[in-house]
Amino acid sequence: MDPALRRDREPAGPAGDRRRRHRHPGEPRARPAQAARHRRARQREPACLPRQRAPARPPRRRRARPRGRRGAAADHHRAHRRAAGRSRAAGPAPARSPGGGLTVSGLVVELAGLPGSGKSTLADALVARLRSEGLPCEVGDVGVSARVRREVRVLRRVGLAAAQAAHSPVSAARSAGVVVRSGQSSRRDTAAVLAQWLATERIVARGRRAPGVRLLEEGLVQTTWTALLRAHELGAADLWPSVPAASRPHLVVLLDVPPDLAAHRLAARASQHSRVQQLGPRKRAAALRRGQQVLDDVLQACPVPVHRLPSYGETADELAALAAEAVHALVGGPSAD
Repeated sequence: MDPALRRDREPAGPAGDRRRRHRHPGEPRARPAQAARHRRARQREPACLPRQRAPARPPRRRRARPRGRRGAAADHHRAHRRAAGRSRAAGPAPARSPGGGLTVSGLVVELAGLPGSGKSTLADALVARLRSEGLPCEVGDVGVSARVRREVRVLRRVGLAAAQAAHSPVSAARSAGVVVRSGQSSRRDTAAVLAQWLATERIVARGRRAPGVRLLEEGLVQTTWTALLRAHELGAADLWPSVPAASRPHLVVLLDVPPDLAAHRLAARASQHSRVQQLGPRKRAAALRRGQQVLDDVLQACPVPVHRLPSYGETADELAALAAEAVHALVGGPSAD
């Protein structure tokens, strides 16, 4: 055999195999003595060194932290939101108090009717009636109703509208688009209707979270009636779908009064907080007759149960008793006679 080939070929290893060693380009040819030393060193070292693994650490045990104020408050907030979601879907949930009386949480009742139908008078009588029967009841929109001055009412309504727009910007933008498309008589009327609309949604949403019964003298039915009274493009069926379910009342109590009787009551009032009151006798009667038609359209498209009451021939206490029966029928409790 050629000596050069003999030098390039390694002798048989421990297993008897004859492996050929390949030199890298540029590597000098190893001498026989140096190659022998390298070969003996490779034979002495093991073919594969065992992998050194780090010792396994015991699993880390987390200490149970005591529930402080923040943890308890977070649990209470989550439970309250879950309960609020169920109440929005199923309506007001009646329960029995330890004393045996009926308790209601988040029930919103709106009083609707033409100007001069007696909504404020019925609200006071109904509050007294429900409280005497063991139900907590308040007027939810007393701060923005006709009971306060116009300047104060406008400022409070604008503040509530801004709060509703910040809380639900998507719903507020949808409501603004509907009000703009309704075709109001002027930009001032558009701004006024939008502010009243958003403020009413805010008041209804607050009433749904409050305990007891909340009465509204000017709720969404009255707001829709005001918007359609000045609108030229849209109808009641176009406005109601823009109102979210969480901003609708649970019950509407309608004071059904003839337009002529409403005009007579408005003429006898000392305050002039309604636009209809500022008109002459003939224009006032015509506006109330048109308002009666608009109110019928609003109630026909209303997705909320409506309970009609005659607003003439009966006293305020008798009307309050009839309205209290409707409230008890809604929550499932008997009326206390």
